[in-house]
Amino acid sequence: MAKGLKKIVTVAAAIVLVLIIAVLVFVNVYGDRAIKAGVQIAGEKALKVPVRVEDLSLAILAGKLNMEGLVVNNPEGYQHPTFLEAGHTYVALNTKTLLSDTIEIDQIKLEGIQVVLEQKGLTNNLKELLSNLPKSDTPPTETEKTKKNVVVKDLEVKDVHVKISLLPAMQRATTLSLDLAPIHMTNLGENGKMDTAILVKEVITAIAVGIAEQGKGLIPTDMLDSFSGELQTLLKGGQETLKNLGEAGKGLLDSGKNIGQEATGLLKGLVPKKKEE
Repeated sequence: MAKGLKKIVTVAAAIVLVLIIAVLVFVNVYGDRAIKAGVQIAGEKALKVPVRVEDLSLAILAGKLNMEGLVVNNPEGYQHPTFLEAGHTYVALNTKTLLSDTIEIDQIKLEGIQVVLEQKGLTNNLKELLSNLPKSDTPPTETEKTKKNVVVKDLEVKDVHVKISLLPAMQRATTLSLDLAPIHMTNLGENGKMDTAILVKEVITAIAVGIAEQGKGLIPTDMLDSFSGELQTLLKGGQETLKNLGEAGKGLLDSGKNIGQEATGLLKGLVPKKKEE
């Protein structure tokens, strides 16, 4: 009798072990696919252009996610197929919060980013993408109200290389390049509901601010001016980004100055100045 009971317990334990392994495999395989699809859908919702992820791996027990080859396409009508390509993205999340109303992400790092700023007539791709981003004064839909909130404690964007493609002109190079200083933002989503689409908005807006600030004197003024209005509108309504801009940025935006011409000090607290070689 004891032997029979022991055999039953052993078989039961083996079945439980197999089920646990099966669940972990299922989560890692289908969880990867679900998150990959979620990132692409959120990016496309925010930017209104195709977004794709080449590869994504999730270690659910360790709370780590690695993403390779994040690509944001250009709007239609531009020569270059993509606006942004991110080589590697690392995410450390609090797995205990995955089933709660608010998902906590301890850290996000985006590295090796290639951005193409392309001029087309009197407009450019950055202006069009900024105009596509969700505005803060737009009331949420019923579906958006039920979505989980996302809080990001630390977000870093570094190794951002910007290629600037201009229209041919007399005595002016048609291709310029700009390397942005690292962008560092903290506690995103703490003071208001933020989903993945809004997180995409925060990252793209921060990169645009970096281009506006560090591109002065390099990028033609008419090109900076063409997207400064869109950027100013987003920053006035984007409390998460404003929180990282500091008082100098708030004062500049409240005064209604043109970002393309008078953005000195805009990135105080967001983008540190690069050290001179």
